Amino acid sequence: MPRLWVVIAGIFQSFANLIYSIILFRNISVLIFGWISCVIIFVIYWSMRKISAKNAIGFGDVTSASMIAQALVLFGFDCLIYWFALVGAVGLLWLLLWKIYCKICSPTNASIPFVPVEAISAILAALLSITTSSILGS
Repeated sequence: MPRLWVVIAGIFQSFANLIYSIILFRNISVLIFGWISCVIIFVIYWSMRKISAKNAIGFGDVTSASMIAQALVLFGFDCLIYWFALVGAVGLLWLLLWKIYCKICSPTNASIPFVPVEAISAILAALLSITTSSILGS
C-alpha cells in the first residue's frame, strides 16, 4: 500500500472524526481519542513487527491497523478491545482457511495476507459494540 494513500486516508478519517465529534459532543474529543488510539495501535503493531520473525508482519499490516483503530474510536473504547480480541480469533480461523486454500488451489507457500483479518475483525467489533450498547442500554 503506498504511503501517500495511508496519509490521505488518515487525513480523511481525522476529518470524519472531527465532524462526528463536533456534531455529537460539540468538542474535538473523538478526534483526539482517534489520534491517540492510532498512535497506540501503531506502537503495539510496530513492536510486534520488531520482535516477530522476519517478514511475519508487514508495514502494511501496521499502517492498516492504525487506520482501523482511528475509525473504530467512533464506536467507543470497548470496540477497540473487541477488535483486538477478534483479530486473534479471526486470525486463527483465517490461518486455517488459508492453509486449506493453498493445499487445494495453489501448492506454493504464499504469505498469508493479514489486512483482511483486521478488516473483518473491525466490522465484527463494530457490530458487537453496537449490539452490546443497545442491549445494555448505555
